[in-house]
Amino acid sequence: MEQILSQLNQKILTTEAQRRQLLQQMREDLDAQKMQLTHFIVSDVKKTQDEAQLEVEKSITAIDYVLQCDWQKAIKQFLNLPPQFECEFAPYGTILAIMPWNFPMWQLFRMLPWNLLIGNSVLHKNSVYTPSITKAVTQIVQKFFPNQFYSFYLPDEEVEELIAHPLIHGVTLTGSTRAGRRVAAQAGAHLKKCVLELGGSDAFLVAPQAEVTKVVTQGIASRLINWGQSCIAAKRFIVHQRIFNDFVESLKKNLSTIASRNFVSVEAEERLRKQLHRALAEGAKVLWPVGEERWPAILISRGVEPFFFEEEFFGPVFILVSYDTLDEAITIANRNQFGLGASAWGYSLEEQNELQKRLEVSLLFFDDVVRSRPDVPFAGTKNSGWGWEMGILGFLEFTHLRIIKKSS
Repeated sequence: MEQILSQLNQKILTTEAQRRQLLQQMREDLDAQKMQLTHFIVSDVKKTQDEAQLEVEKSITAIDYVLQCDWQKAIKQFLNLPPQFECEFAPYGTILAIMPWNFPMWQLFRMLPWNLLIGNSVLHKNSVYTPSITKAVTQIVQKFFPNQFYSFYLPDEEVEELIAHPLIHGVTLTGSTRAGRRVAAQAGAHLKKCVLELGGSDAFLVAPQAEVTKVVTQGIASRLINWGQSCIAAKRFIVHQRIFNDFVESLKKNLSTIASRNFVSVEAEERLRKQLHRALAEGAKVLWPVGEERWPAILISRGVEPFFFEEEFFGPVFILVSYDTLDEAITIANRNQFGLGASAWGYSLEEQNELQKRLEVSLLFFDDVVRSRPDVPFAGTKNSGWGWEMGILGFLEFTHLRIIKKSS
């Protein structure tokens, strides 16, 4: 590892213009190997062919955004410095990127093109579940950035020592809140910048005037992306009591046509089963399917049980809660340790303004499901983390911004 870190910390001799050209060439190589990369994601993570291909294509759009973005000009305009003041930008150095298995290519590409363009190097800690796609992506990236990227697997218990290494200059993690606390503590102990994109238990709020059929279809699409193994999937469905029964019947009807799929591992399914059993022990009820344990599942909750505050159900479980007033819906939505995203359906402009003021999330989508995109900054609040990825802000997290005052 010492040799690798030394190589990653060699001074970057290319200019930004040259790095843009290399990114363009890398983008073309990724596009040419799109179907092979898709196959590796399906094999490693058990995604559907369509989901895997969309992940590869979305990862390529991250490079497209970075290539077309005049980020330094945009930041200078935002700073609007007074006369005699200038700013300049310098890379941090080597960034340790600790990434999960559920979106093995997209999670990496939410930060990689930004940092390669800046001139940072990236040391990628991958997942034990993603050997094929990691190897394929690494070969492509290193073809164009041999001294700026290296990917490896390391057991979690050995990561803290790596964070402490003097040749690691910043850390970004996508993972659980528990992992985020450990990484934040270690990075803080060594005064190293870190960005944390952690778990989520996104609320999906439905107004009494919402179109039930449409909203149920969108809710299923959000909840079952990657078989529910996604931080920004809708997880808690907070539905007005006037349409609650109609919502439930439509949801059951649609879910009855969906075939069960494989989880990434037996352990992942077992963790979800234990969460389900905890919820039942605390008073939740299985609404569907009755008399058997299979996926997807629908739970009815009062919205006050401890699991409702603490758990992120990382799999195809729909948690339903009914409400009467908008104030009650907001209270239920905020009764959760996470603060990643929320979507709200069918509300008036006045109600949207109230939701916008009071919901404790970083991402709020009206009449659309929460999704990430390269040209829009992405972050969490509360126990969903801190720091920004993507968009213009994605260039700032691991850039040294220097302010210079010229002589009169």
